[in-house]
Parts: sequence; structure tokens; C-alpha cells
Amino acid sequence: MSGIDFKCLYLLDLVDRAGVPINEDEARMLMGIARRGKCCISQLKVKKMAENSGLHIFNDNEEA
Repeated sequence: MSGIDFKCLYLLDLVDRAGVPINEDEARMLMGIARRGKCCISQLKVKKMAENSGLHIFNDNEEA
């Protein structure tokens, strides 16, 4: 596990604050960014954003 990826969290916060639901492609792209940064907080944020958009594409058994 790495440290906190503040750049990624800032990006996710901007997207989340827009108040617009994300689609599956966007969720997967954002998760890819979060995983590259090895920041579990960012990965959990993407998962929550996807769920808030009605998507259940990241299962609980996956690494967050």
C-alpha cells in the first residue's frame, strides 16, 4: 500500500462535486487512475461514486 494520492483525490472530488452521475466507462477509467496511484482511499471513493450513480461494477472481493 502506498500513501495518499492527493492529486487523484482532488480529481475525484471535482468529478463528485459536479453532481452528475458517472457512467460505467467513466467509473472504470477513474478506478484505473486510482489503482495506478495505489491509494486505497481513492479506490474506495471511486467505488462509492459508482454506487451513487447506480452502478455495482466493483465487487466487494476485489482489492478496493
